[in-house]
Amino acid sequence: MISVAIIGHGSSIEGRGYGKFIDSNDIVIRMAECDWQNHTDYGIKYDIGVFAEGPSKSWAENSQRIPKLEYWYYRMDKNIRNEEDVMSKFKDRQTRELRNSVWQYVKHLKPGFHFSRGTAAVISAAKLYHPVEISLFGFDSVINGTNEKTGSKHHPDLLTQYLPSDYHLPRNGNTHDWESEKNLMQTLSSTKAVAILTNIIQ
Repeated sequence: MISVAIIGHGSSIEGRGYGKFIDSNDIVIRMAECDWQNHTDYGIKYDIGVFAEGPSKSWAENSQRIPKLEYWYYRMDKNIRNEEDVMSKFKDRQTRELRNSVWQYVKHLKPGFHFSRGTAAVISAAKLYHPVEISLFGFDSVINGTNEKTGSKHHPDLLTQYLPSDYHLPRNGNTHDWESEKNLMQTLSSTKAVAILTNIIQ
C-alpha cells in the first residue's frame, strides 16, 4: 500500500501548509532544484530528484539538496522510446535514465511536444512503485490543462539562481502540451489503478 507525493513548481501550494502531509507519504519525489522550498508548505522528505536535458540539468548540478534514494534523468529524445531505462550515476547517487517507461506514452501528445518533468515523474512512479495513491502538489499547468502559450511562467523566478549567468529561460512559446498531460493523468489513473490526487481540489 505505497503512497507517493510528487512536488511540482506551481504556486498553488504556497501558504497552504501541506508539508506534514507530504512527508507522511512513503515516497516523495521533487524536481531536483528544490533548495528554495520551505518546510511548512513543501515538507522535508526527499527520496527522488527529477531532472531533464537542458536547463534543468544545470539546476540539478547547482542544487545543494541531494535525494535520499536516487535521481531520475528524463531523456527528452523520442529516438529512445523503445529502449529500456538504464542506470548511471549523478552526484554520487544512482540515477535512472527514463526512456521507454515514459516514451511509451508519447502517443498521448500532440506532435512537436514533450512531457513535462512532473508528468514524466508521475508516469514512472506509477510504473515502478505501483502505488495506491499519487498526490500531486504544484501541478498547476497540468491540472488547469491550458495550452495557451505561457512561455516560462511555469518556471518560478527562483529557479534562475541555479542557471549560469549567461543563460536565460525562453520567453516565447511553450513546449508542453498541458491539455494532453491532464488527459494522460486520467488514463494513468484508470489503467494503473492508482488514485491521482491534486492539492488544487483537496
